[in-house]
Amino acid sequence: MSILHVNQIDGALHRLFDSKIDLSDVQPATPAGTKAFLTRALAAFAIMQLVGISADDAALAVTDGTGDNGIDALHYDRLTKTMFVVQAKWHSDGNGAFDRADMLKFTKGFEDLAEQELARFNAKVNAKADMIKEALHDDKAKYVLVPIHTGTNDLAPEVQQDLDDCLAKYNDTMDTQASDLLEVRLLKQGDVHALVARGTQGDPIDLEVALFQWGEAVDPYSVYGQVAASDVASWWKDHYPQIVSQNIRMFLGADTEVNVGLQTTLLNDPKHFWHFNNGVTVICREISPKMVGGKSKEAGYFNCYDVRIVNGAQTAGSIATAYDKKKDAVEQARVQVRFIAVGNGQEALLGDEITKATNTQNRINPKDFVSLDPEQNRLRTELMIEGVFYNYKSGDGSIRDQKTTDIEEATVALACGSSELSHSTLAKREIGRLWEDTTKPPYKALFNPSVSGLKLWQSVRILRLVENALSTRLAAVNGREEGFFIHGNRFIAHNVFQRLPAAIVNGSTPLQAKIAVDVAKLVDDIYNGLSAEANKLYPQAYLAQLFKNQQKLTAISKAMASKL
Repeated sequence: MSILHVNQIDGALHRLFDSKIDLSDVQPATPAGTKAFLTRALAAFAIMQLVGISADDAALAVTDGTGDNGIDALHYDRLTKTMFVVQAKWHSDGNGAFDRADMLKFTKGFEDLAEQELARFNAKVNAKADMIKEALHDDKAKYVLVPIHTGTNDLAPEVQQDLDDCLAKYNDTMDTQASDLLEVRLLKQGDVHALVARGTQGDPIDLEVALFQWGEAVDPYSVYGQVAASDVASWWKDHYPQIVSQNIRMFLGADTEVNVGLQTTLLNDPKHFWHFNNGVTVICREISPKMVGGKSKEAGYFNCYDVRIVNGAQTAGSIATAYDKKKDAVEQARVQVRFIAVGNGQEALLGDEITKATNTQNRINPKDFVSLDPEQNRLRTELMIEGVFYNYKSGDGSIRDQKTTDIEEATVALACGSSELSHSTLAKREIGRLWEDTTKPPYKALFNPSVSGLKLWQSVRILRLVENALSTRLAAVNGREEGFFIHGNRFIAHNVFQRLPAAIVNGSTPLQAKIAVDVAKLVDDIYNGLSAEANKLYPQAYLAQLFKNQQKLTAISKAMASKL
């Protein structure tokens, strides 16, 4: 069966990518040229399937060739803020996997990519320099290493260890609050063949569904009820991204403020997940009740044909993420799901309307709850007297100028101005945590009766001066240095606030004309101390992760303070 599967994969790659893969650096009509095509097409296929893009777009992701530094394809999905990094191996006999040299080259290539050492890569990779920089400069970005091959063998233990070592370097295993920055999706022959068998666009997804405490409605026929969260995790594992292809948003990643909250409930309070979550909406072509269970509403069983999740992609993706972390907990959870049969042809237009409505009506951001705090209205009133507009409600607008600020900018400014380093770290890692509960810290530490409108506005102005100084310095550096100014921006701002006189920070002393020069000098001094101590204490640390790690930042702060 192994050779048969390889031949079928071969045929599918030719159908998908003939004339689309760049072969200008090889002779196509030779054995070496044929292998180059299949290797590159396999890498493009991985991108196409994992990201959910067309074969034409996936072909553009290929970087394989002399000087590729172990990376055969590269694509940044802006929607999910995920960089996919692929190495492909074509085994024509269906045997083998990755040897150690291949894997070490791949992981070293990723490390060079992460450090922006683009001089070590070929022209194909360098042509994507802007895309690479965009990903590396986004502190919410995640990375997926995708080793894909047409062999049936598992990785040898020493090869797996090399891969695990790379994961350990970029994932902060000592910080229980930090989400993983890097993950691996290993695709072997069986995985590739299953994807090929599913079809180019994906065959319709048909599910057998068990609904508990269920009900039904007519016109269009719909069923709804509780579904085991573990079942949803299985749907996701087997059918992502196809199952959410009709959703307005794909899964936005495990570390958005909403998705972190979903996972926290699943892992720590799974029995109440159904009570706290809004659920999932699925449209399908047809719903067929099964006879099992009879007319009892306790449990019903249904065949649902050609299903798509049109609302609740974040819920489903978070369930799958949590399930990978702690199966026992997630197996205790249920989630409300409704299935709506929209039929074919003209009837199917209803599916588009459902998609739009379920993704636009009644949407509430956790930040919106802050508007209920009387302190926010007090601050707005005080600032209006000063001629400053403070927008803290959704719909107020998000203009930031010499006389306008908003709740997000104010939160970051007050967090950086706090004497507690943890507040600025949260502003960097997960700002939503600062608004999580308006009745207690950290929110109350930032917004309370002692904080005047004048202090808030002064803090915002100081933060802007810091950001201007950082932007100026950023334009003059590259490589690892860039990371300190990009990912370390909140840490640097915190230290600037701590070194300014209290009278300036609290607003009792007006800002003087030379404050911009003073702040710029502080930024330079702090950067010099920060880079020296960080490189001494954590020379191998990936900076995007380092500046979200409270324990390590505390150690760096102490080391910097000892030098003052």
